[in-house]
Amino acid sequence: MARIGLFGCVGEFSPERETFCCYVFFVANNIMEETANLAVANRKRAIFLTKIGPEAYSTLSNLLAPVKPKDTPFADIVKALEKHYNPAALEIAESFHFETRYPKQDESITDFIVALKKLSIHCNYREFLNRALRDHFVCRLNNPNIQN
Repeated sequence: MARIGLFGCVGEFSPERETFCCYVFFVANNIMEETANLAVANRKRAIFLTKIGPEAYSTLSNLLAPVKPKDTPFADIVKALEKHYNPAALEIAESFHFETRYPKQDESITDFIVALKKLSIHCNYREFLNRALRDHFVCRLNNPNIQN
């Protein structure tokens, strides 16, 4: 049987602290790729189900019912949890958050730019992204000298 070495200590998944895609630690441990070795695949699933914690495990059990997580391929487990914890963003809602974002009191210009870029990720601006960022940035600045 292939030996799987794990690096670091991973606690249970917490949707309040992290996104699910950041949690799937098997990528860093080089065991995420599909394997034909059933023993390795079963161990990968078992480790994951042990580490995700009771709350995420309960959610997973409900998502997969009536099939049990221990009987579900690892890739299907990850897909179910990603779909649940990282649902597709609503473009109109994301655009609203972007368009209504103003600089905060004492927020640096660079921090404001980073916040705008983060908010624009799911707005679907495509080739107009740079223009949308520029226009929004200039229009929302509180300093007329900088605006000019």
